[in-house]
Amino acid sequence: MRRRALLSALGAAATAGLAGCLDGHGPSGVPVPETNVTPDSTRPESRRPGSDATDATTTDSGASGTTTGKPASEFVRCRGDPVSAERSVTDEPGYEDDDMEYFPENETVRYVAARSRGEPAKYSTMAFDDWASLECAEAAAVRAREVTADRLGTDEFGSAIGRPPEFADGDDSVVRLSLETRVEDGGTVSTPTVSRDQLADAAPRSVEATVSLADEEFSRTVPVFAHHVEIGLA
Repeated sequence: MRRRALLSALGAAATAGLAGCLDGHGPSGVPVPETNVTPDSTRPESRRPGSDATDATTTDSGASGTTTGKPASEFVRCRGDPVSAERSVTDEPGYEDDDMEYFPENETVRYVAARSRGEPAKYSTMAFDDWASLECAEAAAVRAREVTADRLGTDEFGSAIGRPPEFADGDDSVVRLSLETRVEDGGTVSTPTVSRDQLADAAPRSVEATVSLADEEFSRTVPVFAHHVEIGLA
């Protein structure tokens, strides 16, 4: 088995593997939105970079309208003991079950970028390393959430992959853990049960993630950050 490694420098500023999210773009110019992740990250949609479907559960306050968020506190690098995560992906024949196909002869992954009436409508291709780096970030987010919930004794926080904070070096995807204060009509509706610093103390500083597919294996260190946002109606 060939093994690849994309190492991140760890220090006061964080770096990570490969793939911008949120307001950036992923590898090969593929737009990748911030992706919320829960421990049950097993659906085929996770194989599709930039897919609108995510392995996510989000808290719904029941309010209608457009929500906007502003920082209640800045991002900080998490400070807990690092952990590791492994993900093994099986490439099922065709695109029906997993929305992707690996081509070892040129080390690329072709995936379903869009569907129409349940059928593939658009395909895109990316290098294996780029695809695996995104998979590492997602596996890291799942693991970071599990570990942090266990250490804190609560899972009342969000988890996602996205761009690193401005103070961090690099433009590669990282894990972002978030706390939310919900505000409506100028008043606070709900507040988190833990502080940002408590979240940062409990969450792992980084996740050493490894993804394998066929005879390929890819590893990188994914930094973890925490922040607190206020969510209200526009």
